[in-house]
Amino acid sequence: SGNSQIPQNIKNNVLTYSSENNYVGAANCLLRVSDDFSYDDFLFEVNVINTNDNPFITDFMPKGLIRLLAGRNETFRVEVNDIDNDDISYRWYLNNESLDEGDSTLTHTFDDLGLYNLSSIISDGEIEAQANWEIFVGNTSEFTCNEVGGNACNDNQVCN
Repeated sequence: SGNSQIPQNIKNNVLTYSSENNYVGAANCLLRVSDDFSYDDFLFEVNVINTNDNPFITDFMPKGLIRLLAGRNETFRVEVNDIDNDDISYRWYLNNESLDEGDSTLTHTFDDLGLYNLSSIISDGEIEAQANWEIFVGNTSEFTCNEVGGNACNDNQVCN
């Protein structure tokens, strides 16, 4: 017999125990060895300790290459799940320079033209997960009329 929380397998006289995913606590198995005349029982007891599961990113926004006019801001967000319910910390980096330690949302204004890499590093204190964005910041001549909401047009564009 055995505890339903710990699947067991006996193969080639070797007993193998594997705890169910995320099971923590006491478990046991009664081992009975017998022959035609008698038997002997041994209660095998274990204490399954918790192992830290990694936090994982369930969603992030916005998606894809971000294209912004210089001087505009954008809000970035990550959604995280940690099955252990550990406290989660968030660190934000723009081109590998620390921006903010805070929460799951960052709003940043991009004043200078160029290509940027933004990262959000999420940690449960032991294990990290990371979300990344590429951000292009340009002036109006580098965008289509549609990208700037019809507010600015080049000579060859028709805005509605």
